[in-house]
Amino acid sequence: MPNRDRIDGHFDLLMSLEHRRGMGQKNVIETQFLPSFRAGGFTGMIASIFIEDRFLPEMGLRKALDQIGSLYEDRQESHGTWDLCKTYLDYERCRQAGRFGFFISMEGADSLMNDLSLLSVFYELGVRFLGLVWSRRNYAGDGCHFKPVLEGRKGGLTDFGLALLKKAEELGMIIDVSHLNDEGFEDVCAFAQKPFIASHSNCRALMETPRNLRDKDILRIAEIGGLIGGNAANIFIKNPPCEATVRDFAKHLAYMKQLAGIDHVTLGFDFCIHLREDSPVSLPSDVGNGIPVFREIIDGHSELQRLEEAMLEESFSPEEIEKVFGENYLRFLCSHL
Repeated sequence: MPNRDRIDGHFDLLMSLEHRRGMGQKNVIETQFLPSFRAGGFTGMIASIFIEDRFLPEMGLRKALDQIGSLYEDRQESHGTWDLCKTYLDYERCRQAGRFGFFISMEGADSLMNDLSLLSVFYELGVRFLGLVWSRRNYAGDGCHFKPVLEGRKGGLTDFGLALLKKAEELGMIIDVSHLNDEGFEDVCAFAQKPFIASHSNCRALMETPRNLRDKDILRIAEIGGLIGGNAANIFIKNPPCEATVRDFAKHLAYMKQLAGIDHVTLGFDFCIHLREDSPVSLPSDVGNGIPVFREIIDGHSELQRLEEAMLEESFSPEEIEKVFGENYLRFLCSHL
C-alpha cells in the first residue's frame, strides 16, 4: 500500500487512449502511462474526456462514448494494476490493494449538445466531474478563449447551462469551472448549491490570461470549500512563456496558499504534449528562434520531485506539500463522492 497519496486533478488521457487503441495497441494504460505515474509516486488521477473541434458538433457524442469505451476495454486487458473509481470508497479500495485509481471528468459538455437527459447516461458510465465548457462556446455557456476570436458578445451560462449545473449537482457530480469565462464563473457562484473546483487553473495576478483565476475567484472557491489545481503549462505561468521555470509554477501555488489557505491548493498539471503523438491538436510550436512556446514545466508525472524541491524553496513545509500533492483531494473526495 502506498504510504502517500499523489493525485493529478486533470490529465487528458482518454483522447490518447481511444486513438492508440484504435491503432491496434492493447493494454495501453498499464504499458504506456502507468510507469510514469508510478515513477512520480502517483496513486490516483482525474482523467478527462476531451472532444476536438473537428468532431463537433455531429460527432461529439460518439467520440465521448468511444473514449469511455476505450477505458473499459483497456481495463479488461490490464492485470489488476488500475481501476475505475466512481466513489471515494472505490479509490480507497484501490489504494489498499496497491492499484492506481482513475476518476472520469468531462472537459466541456459539448458532447451533450442540448440534451440534458444524456448527463444521466454519462453518470452511469462513471463520469463524476463536469467541466461545463472548454475554451469555446457550447450550449451551456462561453469558455475563456486563449486569444481574441471573432464571435458574438460574451455571455455567462445559458438556460441550458443552469439546468445542467442543477442536474449535475442532483446526480452527485462535481462542477469544474476551469475554462469558464468570468461571466460564467459568476453564474456558477450565484447558482451552485455545492462546492466546486477549478481543476487546472493558475493565478491571474501572476500571469494575465483569461484562463487564470482572479483573486476574487480564488477566494470564492476557498469560501465554499472547493479546490484549485495548479496548471503546469508554461503559457499560464509566466510571460514570456519560454522563460517560465518550475520555481515560477511553485510561486503560483504559493500565491494560492497565501490567498485561499493551504487546504484548497491541489495539482491539475494538464500535461498534454503527448496529444501531439495522437492527433493534430492545436498547440503553439515556436517563436521563430526554435524556442517552444508551449511546453510543460516539468517533464511529466515522473518529475514530481522537481516541483517538490521548488515548493520547498518557496517556503512550503513538508506537511503542506503533502496536502497539495494528495491530502486535500482525498479530503474533498471523501466529503463529496
